[in-house]
Amino acid sequence: MVIALGLWLAVVCGATILMTRYSNTPGSGGPTPVAWPADSKIPLDNNRLTLVMFAHPHCPCTRASLGELERLLAQVPGRLNAHVVFLKPVDTAVDWEKTDLWRTASSIPGVSVYVDNAGTEAHRFHSETSGHTLLYDQAGSL
Repeated sequence: MVIALGLWLAVVCGATILMTRYSNTPGSGGPTPVAWPADSKIPLDNNRLTLVMFAHPHCPCTRASLGELERLLAQVPGRLNAHVVFLKPVDTAVDWEKTDLWRTASSIPGVSVYVDNAGTEAHRFHSETSGHTLLYDQAGSL
């Protein structure tokens, strides 16, 4: 009984450590393009810096990312052209991406919100994680 209890405790502790490590590990992504992707449908602003945030409309962490974006834009009003790009996977329901997170992003002054059908834009920018944010200058340099 003591051995079984010890094994059970070891498994529970090990699993807890692994889950905690996993939840605190940032997502991977490919090398971020140093120049604005020419085939992107998101407009590059020629007069201001352009910020692009990729988001998953059902990820609970996206709320924190949007909160940080809202704070940033309040500190630098009018200096950034900000875009939030929400993933819409293939074969999802109509308006699948139109969650409360979409509404939150849409309500932030100065933010344009886009649907990323099948993750096409995320692929162009090598983004694989919700909250991945990039900043490009007027010439399209990262």
